[in-house]
Order: sequence, then structure tokens, then C-alpha cells
Amino acid sequence: MHIARLCLPPLLALLGATAVAAQPSLAPEVVNAARAWNAPPSAALILRTQILLDRAHFAPGEIDAAAGTKLRKALAAFQRQQGLDPTGAMDSATWDALNRDTAPALVPYEIQAADLAGPFEPVPQAMLDKASLPYLGYATALEGLAEKFHASPALLRRLNPGKDFDSEGAGIVVPNVLDSAPLPRAGRIVVDRSDSVLALYDADG
Repeated sequence: MHIARLCLPPLLALLGATAVAAQPSLAPEVVNAARAWNAPPSAALILRTQILLDRAHFAPGEIDAAAGTKLRKALAAFQRQQGLDPTGAMDSATWDALNRDTAPALVPYEIQAADLAGPFEPVPQAMLDKASLPYLGYATALEGLAEKFHASPALLRRLNPGKDFDSEGAGIVVPNVLDSAPLPRAGRIVVDRSDSVLALYDADG
């Protein structure tokens, strides 16, 4: 059985912990080496968790190194698919299952000409104003890059202090979400309004 869930509106929550530890460096060597789970979780552990869930097609929402309801829901869905108790809280069994994916969580990326091609235009806040646009694009190259790597612009800035996101060929650090295995063909799609999730089920349910 394979279930992929895309989690929608949030309320604040944590990964089974009552507080988030003081945030250490999010340098690639710190995040990629984060192999032991500790509660309360550091920002590096939360970031690694978000990226591994995204790579497994259990969308934790915008990757931002912060814990919330979307992350809890994605964890619960992953636990259910793995035959674990779907608490939505991290535990050693869930952490071990996630870390069967041994690919680095953060990887280098070189900004391409296509990333800077635009056009970039301000995006209005009101939904009615957005609906009147011919398409919903990005205000900046940074926003486009953030969407490409399923991350918040603030996280990309934090991972790349002092970097220029408008320079072709510039090297930056990004979440490793582009090379994950494709989903198998869905046999059934379920939209659950009570839980605000979209779930894909294979032919075996």
C-alpha cells in the first residue's frame, strides 16, 4: 500500500514535543549528519524530517525548519503507511523508517538561466485579484526557486546568507527534493474536508 497526503490549512503543533530546542546551525554538514532523534527537536532535525517526508511524497507543507500541524499530519500519514501507530509525533521507529532514505537532505545547486527568466511581477494578496490575473507567477527569482525546492524564501535565505539569488551560475544550498522516486499510479484520489488533506491510494487501497 502506498498513500501520499498533501496537508492543507495549519494550526501550530510540534512533533510530540512541548518546545523546540535552541536552533543550531542549518549548515549542510549539520542537517545531513542529523541521524539521532532528540526531543525537543532542533531546527536541523525538523528540517531533515520535512525533507525526508517530502522525498517520500508525504507533503509536510512549505519546508521551513519549523514544526506545525501540516508536519504532524504528514508524519501521521507516513506512520500509517509504514504500519506504525499514527500519532503524528516523532518516535524512534518513525525516525528509523524515514532515514532508510540515506540521500543528503541538503545539496548544492547552481542557479540556471531558466530560474531567472521570469517574468517576475508582484502578486496581489486578495484572492479575487489573483483570479483576475492571466497566470499566477512569482514576484522574484527567489520566490520561484523556493517553490521549485518546496521551501520558504526565508529558509533559502537562511541556508544561503549573503547569497545573490539573481545571478546565473551562483551556487546555493537547497533541500534535496527533485530526485525522489516518482509516485506509482493512483488507483483512487480522496479529498477529506474534515481533515483538510488530499490522499492518493494505490489499487490495493
